[in-house]
Amino acid sequence: MSSFEFLKSNFISEGIIQAPSSFKNINHYKEEQFLSKSKKPSVAIIYFNIEQARLFNRIFNRYSIEFKHLNLYFFGQLTLSDGTSLDAIYNLLTSHRTYPVFIDFRAEPTYLKPSMNAVSFITPIINLNISKNLLQLSSGIYSSVLAYQSYFVSKQSEKILEEHNIETKRLGLLRSKLESIEPIIRRAEDIFIDMAALKYSECPSTFSPNPSGLYLEELCRISRYAGLNEQLKMLYIYGVCPPNHNDQQDVVSANAMAQVLWYFLDGLNARLNDYPISSAHLKEFVISLKDLNLSFSFWKSTLSGRWWVQIPDAATHTETLYPCSYEDYVSTSEGKIPQLLLKILDFN
Repeated sequence: MSSFEFLKSNFISEGIIQAPSSFKNINHYKEEQFLSKSKKPSVAIIYFNIEQARLFNRIFNRYSIEFKHLNLYFFGQLTLSDGTSLDAIYNLLTSHRTYPVFIDFRAEPTYLKPSMNAVSFITPIINLNISKNLLQLSSGIYSSVLAYQSYFVSKQSEKILEEHNIETKRLGLLRSKLESIEPIIRRAEDIFIDMAALKYSECPSTFSPNPSGLYLEELCRISRYAGLNEQLKMLYIYGVCPPNHNDQQDVVSANAMAQVLWYFLDGLNARLNDYPISSAHLKEFVISLKDLNLSFSFWKSTLSGRWWVQIPDAATHTETLYPCSYEDYVSTSEGKIPQLLLKILDFN
């Protein structure tokens, strides 16, 4: 069975449904062209029911942008026939330079366990069940939970996250300086976005409606950070109730999800590909802290202005570049090792 036939056997409707007509620059690819060796990255938008596909196509018909650097595919309903796992779909798509974007109208995501190195969750609620699933998912890899709200997190869950060195940033701290999470997002290979992280006024049809939370513009900015991340493999958007026909709240919420997706695609389309696989576009700044017997090499991209820090990996006896911020560089130069670097050092 070919890769395309395998995918098609796991979806209802036509397998791949046409992109919305508003995407004038997106070709409606023939089946044999899918998963071909295109120079452009591809995005596979995957739904968990056909009503999602129809609603999103209708919404995207109102949007207009030229994603010149992307191949975009709209899939039908995922069925996972014959015992196929979601991991198998994920691994097949990512091995063909295709980014799966899962749009899921459920309260919690399907917890994948693919081969990954870093995962980030954007969610307001961390209960004991979620904490256990997160630990099972992220065992041995760098993980983060962003935009959580303290009154939705039990002390037991907080303890679990802290004991396992999972990076956390609550809503208030995140909002005060949104750009501070860009290095965290840039490190993730898989990102899960719970739409309940938004205020009720921004997305009313969630399973956990809440008067406080992120504004849609803030979540869209985070989603664009995700698109700009060259290490990213998957985006998973979930947490909105299933569509209820002609319900205005559902339309508003679906539009919110669509805009989060739009900004992800916009970021992906605008990538500068300055991930430091070489030093061609990087400028090095070395900081030696004699009192602590530590030395750090910071690297700044001359293409995007983004920063990385080089840290020894005790397990592999190599040095790895980790995303960081200009503020991390400044703090280190002043002899104050920032929290992000302490987390990375502790993780290694």
